[in-house]
Amino acid sequence: MKFRNLVEMLEARRASDKGLRFIRSDQDEVFVSYGNLYDRARGVLYHLQARGIKPGDEVLLQIENNESFLYVFWACLLGGYIPVPITVGSKEEHNLKVIRIWEVVNNPYLVTSEQRYAKLRSYAETKGFDAVVGQLEAGTLLLDDLNDWSQPGVVQYPEEQDVAFIQFSSGSTGDPKGVVLTHHNLLTNVGQMHVAFEMDAEDGLLSWVPYTHDMGMIIGHLTPINSGINQYNMDPMLFMRRPVLWFKKVNEHKVTIVCAPNFGYKLLLQSFQPEHGEGWDLSRFKVALNGAEPILAETMRAFEATFAPYGMRQGTSFSAYGLAEASVAVSFSPVGEGIREFFIDRTQLQVGQPVRFVEPTHPDAFSLVETGRPIIDLEMRICDEDNHVLPDNVIGYAQIRGANVTSGYYNNPEATARTITPDGWLNTGDLGFMREGRFLMTGRAKEIIIVQGQNYYPHDIERMVSQVPGVARGEAAACGVFNETLGYEEIHLFVLYKGKLDAFAEIALQVKQHIAQQLGLTLGDVLPLRQIPKTTSGKIQRFLLAEEYRSGEYDELAQTVRAQLAELMPAPAAGQDLEHTLLYIVREVLGVVEVGIHDNFTKFGATSLQMTKMQERLEQVFPGRVKVSDLFAFPSISMLVELIEGKGNLLLPAVRLPESYFHSTEERPNSGFEVRFDAELTTALTQIAAREQATVSDLLLALCANLFHQVSQQRMITLPTLMHSDEHVVAVTVDFEQVTGLQELIEYGKRQARDLQGDLVYARSDFSKIVRTRDPQAAVVCFCDRDVRPPDAGLLRYFDLLIERFEDGQGMGLFVEFNSRRLDKERVRQLAVNLVKLAKRLANGLA
Repeated sequence: MKFRNLVEMLEARRASDKGLRFIRSDQDEVFVSYGNLYDRARGVLYHLQARGIKPGDEVLLQIENNESFLYVFWACLLGGYIPVPITVGSKEEHNLKVIRIWEVVNNPYLVTSEQRYAKLRSYAETKGFDAVVGQLEAGTLLLDDLNDWSQPGVVQYPEEQDVAFIQFSSGSTGDPKGVVLTHHNLLTNVGQMHVAFEMDAEDGLLSWVPYTHDMGMIIGHLTPINSGINQYNMDPMLFMRRPVLWFKKVNEHKVTIVCAPNFGYKLLLQSFQPEHGEGWDLSRFKVALNGAEPILAETMRAFEATFAPYGMRQGTSFSAYGLAEASVAVSFSPVGEGIREFFIDRTQLQVGQPVRFVEPTHPDAFSLVETGRPIIDLEMRICDEDNHVLPDNVIGYAQIRGANVTSGYYNNPEATARTITPDGWLNTGDLGFMREGRFLMTGRAKEIIIVQGQNYYPHDIERMVSQVPGVARGEAAACGVFNETLGYEEIHLFVLYKGKLDAFAEIALQVKQHIAQQLGLTLGDVLPLRQIPKTTSGKIQRFLLAEEYRSGEYDELAQTVRAQLAELMPAPAAGQDLEHTLLYIVREVLGVVEVGIHDNFTKFGATSLQMTKMQERLEQVFPGRVKVSDLFAFPSISMLVELIEGKGNLLLPAVRLPESYFHSTEERPNSGFEVRFDAELTTALTQIAAREQATVSDLLLALCANLFHQVSQQRMITLPTLMHSDEHVVAVTVDFEQVTGLQELIEYGKRQARDLQGDLVYARSDFSKIVRTRDPQAAVVCFCDRDVRPPDAGLLRYFDLLIERFEDGQGMGLFVEFNSRRLDKERVRQLAVNLVKLAKRLANGLA
């Protein structure tokens, strides 16, 4: 079926029983049919049109919740607006990127949460973007104002060549380039992928890649709609916390296709244990697409071997090459072929140089994974610097031409002219060669560095490095070098420096700290150079630096600088205690020296990328003892010490409270008191719970998490709960940087509290193994429901504070029980009072 635009594509699926399933936890899923998606998007469109947005206006999307994101995204398409998806984040660079994009487009509006808008506005005011502040105030629509879908907007039907949306690269901040994608570009590419995946009506596709990424949006969302199949979506943070849930859902829903960068498969393999797959049947599974960063053959071989006992067919690994300028897909391997690995001489990788194939044991062997043939109706060629076509097995620049390829960059004719050749070919900027009609990529000439699926631009990193005293603008060069042990690119930095080598470590340390704090990136080596290599036109030769680093030319210098850095951040000597070892690793990854043993990692803006990096470093020292999810639940050195030392015992997650909460003078071990709700509050909470399809306990858990977030000033709060099973304690973790409002907070907690298969679930039969935290300011707080609380369980042997919701013939309330030898009675009473105040604010619509 041929469609003229994406609107027609979605309309054609309205009567289908297919749709999207949002996976929120093991037990909590929401199904939205394609018909419901269309109707709800029209409901959102009504509000956008009422605001006066005109067809052709740009709408910037800063929306974390995937379901809400899609309603607004499709509302824009149905109204003839141009949606501009932008990654949401907590770093300054995320705010700057929104403002830079705002300045690039013509007549922008912004849809986001109230919390996100407040942070963005505050940033703009602080940094002196005065003109943007007023424009944001006039042009921002809040998500909470778009939830009434009762009135449909008026649908517009765009032409094929009209702009559908603009894809700004995930890494460009200082000078963002927006790839223009028309309805025709996108319909062409999703049709090409339908053929490449050999799709039929029984297929299903599951993705956790964000919708702000071309893989997540176009492969994970638009392609299934075009093909009329079911799609499944996981939040990226849920995947990071529970990688195995990804393939548990593949088995449960008989999913046939998944897509992810290489690091996703690696994280899955690190977490998977044979008992997880008991009873699984993966015999229908056919495609594990790997793309968006360098593909590691050994990862995919291990993937197939690991899941073969559960019926997965050999050859499901599916290598892919693509870029936003091609919508997403350029070349795909055939279904069922599996990984094809080749080894070439890494010393012969220059443009115009024939490749030399070698044996895997050759000392200069460089592994490459072939990414198949160009997809149907797409042309691809390899050229030299002057656009002359090169023969097979000669390295050059990959150029593409086809109906799925962009015509250029939004409001940026200079960048377009640099990228599109006079005869209409798009220079991808990527290096590689063709072998018997198949593409093998050797590197990125345009120097984008991809770390775990996220793009970083060297000039952005260099710009931020110039903010460090001792480093001037234009005196630093960042480059990516693939680390075959870790399975992803590391970023190394070279700094122009003519002083004494002994004094350079101070600068290197400041650079590492600054980049960690600004971007959430852990740099590899920071090295001094007497001269930064440049072309005759003054361009930094980052590719040359990367090759020299890879060849070992800087090994001796790197060892010297590392030794100097170790003196500033002393590494633990053999036999030193666990605390020192963890302190060194955390400082190294976060790039911060002033880390206290009780400091929450999120205090330093730790990102999920850094948490993953930290887990990899910990795995080297303490194999099998710390999962990524543990770092979210035990986010300080002192908590990790107890977790690692107590393996074999159970350490429950705790909340770190101010010192004043622990000034107890009580002799009795335990105390308790009751707080009853009045009839008006009870009725209001019951009505709100019904409206939110939740329980009153779900509401109170959300308020409780918010209360401890305010008291502790910690970004991440983990509370053990006893709400849905008297045999299991389920720890609920909330990252308040990822939650944009109370409604989402309720949903977040509700999902996790019902998930009895998660990583942080503790069986009651194991309670005897629980050990108490030694941190004098950490309290283990449990929220429970009296209907579920096991009788005579002696819970205060394990918890410092129990907040229990009850309901009896006289009404509803809270019973608060606590360890009165640790916790101050008046402080605990004030906590209960404040929790009731929050409940009343919620009832009055103020929360």
